[in-house]
Amino acid sequence: MPIYAYTTLDDPLGPLGTSAQGINTSGQIAGYYLDSSNSSHGFLYSGGTYTTLDDPLANAVAGGTAANGINGAGQIIGYYRDATFKYHGFLYSGGASGTYTTLPDDPSAGPLGIVPYGINASGQIVGYYFDGSGNEHGFSYNGSTYTTIEPPLTGPDGSFAFGINDAGQIVGYYLDSSNSSHGFLYSGGNYTPLDDLLAANGTVATGINAAGQIVGYYFDASNHPHGFIYTGGNNYTTVDDPLGVNGTEVTGINASGQIVGFYLDSSNQSHGFVATLMPNPAPPGGTTAAMILRGTIDSSKPASTRSTISAIMRSWRRTSWARSEPIGSSPASAGSSAATPPTCCCAAPRPARSRSTTSPTTTSPTPPPWARSA
Repeated sequence: MPIYAYTTLDDPLGPLGTSAQGINTSGQIAGYYLDSSNSSHGFLYSGGTYTTLDDPLANAVAGGTAANGINGAGQIIGYYRDATFKYHGFLYSGGASGTYTTLPDDPSAGPLGIVPYGINASGQIVGYYFDGSGNEHGFSYNGSTYTTIEPPLTGPDGSFAFGINDAGQIVGYYLDSSNSSHGFLYSGGNYTPLDDLLAANGTVATGINAAGQIVGYYFDASNHPHGFIYTGGNNYTTVDDPLGVNGTEVTGINASGQIVGFYLDSSNQSHGFVATLMPNPAPPGGTTAAMILRGTIDSSKPASTRSTISAIMRSWRRTSWARSEPIGSSPASAGSSAATPPTCCCAAPRPARSRSTTSPTTTSPTPPPWARSA
């Protein structure tokens, strides 16, 4: 069972919430925050410093800018919205004082545009586009050609590509004909569905690293999200930030196994986090595999040894954690005036059994067209 040390990431300029979206091999993190006007701004977190990323073509009233992914070279992918509420993809390069390049639209995209989400070392980009009817379809883009990424069981409401590793393996999710969400892995021309065994209301895959470890989140019977790591077969491990009393969503993983995402506190305020793998504690002398797997303890052992073994077994049967101090503004002070609904998910579409049918061009600019279900 993996043990993580969690660190909260709250951009000091984001009183209405922060979400960490992607992390590269150097530990640089891309994400976005919501300001006091509920407008989105991308950020780069590197070396203990937050740098705001606002595409100069973005319209703040329409929704602003969101940074969604980052590769080993520090290139950042994301989107901005213009005054007509259209989504445009951008590529940001050059560190804290870099340049923005607007991506061409997918030829199949309608008037709502494209939303890029992930980028690998070769500069391959994945995301999704809106067709003329406003439905979403996953894509990959190699710098010259767009390819639609859509599992064969996808229903009319579409698919989403969120993560790509250096081998070109792609993860995301699709909505089937019943509007239920399923994660997927696209590798070698084949689609593999990913459904967390604990999911009651859908699974979303968001990131994949060089080792093929996949992260994402699933929804329980109460529609609360829980993060997961998938390592093949039926090996799903739940990863919940201990401060996320209303849910955790894992959005990225790097080659070292560091993960990023956001959690929702008791007020449904969102806070970004980064979690780093810690070594598992060694069992005490005399512990056998059978004792750990079966939960049996030799009664002839001293009481102190028995209690230590019990503690280890309890630890290995749940996700253990440690927490560092928050980076940026404290969760207690950030967003004290936040509204009851989760406030920091404008750049992270989450599946719902019933989706909003309201056109995003006529609704409030901040929420996305896939509004969360109650």
